[in-house]
Amino acid sequence: MANAMFNLGNTWSIKEGAKRLDIQVFFRGMSYAQDGILAQAKLQEAGFLLHQCVMLQGNEFKPGCRAIEGEVELGIVTYFLPHQQKDFIKKVYDTLFDCNINSQINPKHWLNDYDQYCKIQVRHRVNGGKWSEWQDEAKREAA
Repeated sequence: MANAMFNLGNTWSIKEGAKRLDIQVFFRGMSYAQDGILAQAKLQEAGFLLHQCVMLQGNEFKPGCRAIEGEVELGIVTYFLPHQQKDFIKKVYDTLFDCNINSQINPKHWLNDYDQYCKIQVRHRVNGGKWSEWQDEAKREAA
């Protein structure tokens, strides 16, 4: 699944020497696309340029895939310069795991419902390398 998720084609206007960052986000629960939309909005608000993005709902997966109906998997491609790597990846994770209400969206709007969003798992890879281990809030607190 992950290989197909990030085979999205070419990207343009990338600064020479930039490294590709693939981010895979998995939301457990029954909120369908809401969590994926919220994650994209949060990354944009934090200033990340999302070059490519794909979101799949569990009820669209073939049998044997990770998600079940209602769960969402989100694939994101972005780029960073080598000297930014440590801070860049940490900031991506910090942004995705932040469950505070989005300041640009009405607090009563359904996009600010973090009940399901908090059931998030994230992993990444740089330049097509090996995937990191899945991180969730419990693992982040233990580190």
